[in-house]
Amino acid sequence: MQGKLIKISIIGLWLLTTSILVTQNVQRMQATKSLPITTDELANADEIWLGIYFKADPKASDESLTKVGYTKLVREKIKEGWKYEERTRMRMTLQGQKRVVQTQTRATVDSQGRLKYFDFDMKSGPVQLLVWGQIRDNRIEIKIETAGSTQSMSIPFKEEPRIPLNLLADVDLKSLKVGQTINREFFDPVTMGTSKTVITFLGTEPYKIENKTITAYKLRQNVMGLEVTSWLDENENTIREEAGNLVTRRESPKYAVSEGWKEEEAIDFIALNAVPVNVKISDPKAVNSMKLEISGIDFNEFSIPDWRQKLVPPSSVEIAKEDLKNLKTYQLGDPEIKKNFAEYLNATPTIQSEHPEIKTKAKHIIGDYKDAISAAKAINEWVYKNLEKEITISIPSALEVLDLMRGDCNEHTILTVAFLRAVGIPSKVLAGLVYMDGAFYYHAWVGAYVGEWIAIDPTFGLFPADAARLKLVEGDLSQQVKILQALGRIGIKVEHYE
Repeated sequence: MQGKLIKISIIGLWLLTTSILVTQNVQRMQATKSLPITTDELANADEIWLGIYFKADPKASDESLTKVGYTKLVREKIKEGWKYEERTRMRMTLQGQKRVVQTQTRATVDSQGRLKYFDFDMKSGPVQLLVWGQIRDNRIEIKIETAGSTQSMSIPFKEEPRIPLNLLADVDLKSLKVGQTINREFFDPVTMGTSKTVITFLGTEPYKIENKTITAYKLRQNVMGLEVTSWLDENENTIREEAGNLVTRRESPKYAVSEGWKEEEAIDFIALNAVPVNVKISDPKAVNSMKLEISGIDFNEFSIPDWRQKLVPPSSVEIAKEDLKNLKTYQLGDPEIKKNFAEYLNATPTIQSEHPEIKTKAKHIIGDYKDAISAAKAINEWVYKNLEKEITISIPSALEVLDLMRGDCNEHTILTVAFLRAVGIPSKVLAGLVYMDGAFYYHAWVGAYVGEWIAIDPTFGLFPADAARLKLVEGDLSQQVKILQALGRIGIKVEHYE
């Protein structure tokens, strides 16, 4: 029982968030499903292979699945508990460009399944992120390496966290009753934070392996707002998971790596998850105000109201572009700004605003400008003009972006925030949807305090940003993953714009 593998794809879900993959219609189990694996291979509890698939139509059969990757899970019994290793390889098409992402997670847990040590490695093209950490007293001590620089952070916890690979390591599934719930706190190395989840036992269902039908234990949990449904075999190891239109299923090693790919059916995940609207706007960058009717989401789960967005009951949002004509700015280095906006000036593991390279470049960009609005405008314009526009699947790091000088909206945003903070301008990451070509697309931009908060967009070179956009979340990775709750659910109707 100890150390059994229940694979909840937190890492995969976050990666698919950055590439705008998952849509949110949790599909239902059909009468009996089968797997491309033998009963002998299924019995191997210490090495599990899973194919990762996308299903455009939640009601369709598994024949319609499009393979996007695979995962290998390995566990090893040690004196202190268990060692886990997970390797994932995903490939997808984004705006016609093919991308490959590889991740590796290793972790050591004690005999009760509690995390003791972990490391995480993510590679996508030239971009690499390394994270490792261990439990010390009631904190997780973490180091993050990117672009040759190492940053440290410490995360407190009340309950010793687990990892997504072993959330049910101490649970006897056979003793669970339908509807019974289990509360867990886990650590996610991608968002570098802890989260809580509630796992519910839904009962058993038949599953076909070769000519044999086995009993599968079905569980459902809410992970950062996304419902994940899992089926475990009689050895209590994962045989299938469904999260929106994302499906992972148990496969033989050969099938997981080499079979099931359909190159001719490549899916452009960005275009697939665009939110269509009822109007065509010829010049969205010139939009100064907009009113949207929003459906399909719970407003309380997002950070919608702010200085430019106003909720209008029952379900509308008014957005107004900032007027900078009468804005009263401040001089860089103002002690009151440092005192009142410390949260938006601090460096983080991926916003390395205190790093010498970031500070030196930021000061060079602003030149002789002494006031916040002129300096912010210079930084926004520099990032827009100098970063090569390229679709990237990664966890963006300001240092890495400065080194590579290319990326999409995430990279433009993270570097701009780092530069702004480096010169003393409070700033934060904003994420939501922006209007382009007849639809709303998922996008990230910047909030900067220059005497008042304003939205700026270094990807499109806008200062301030137009009103043809809807912010849903703001803040670090732990907040950005809330976008998952909108994917495939949100509906937008443009009521009017000027």
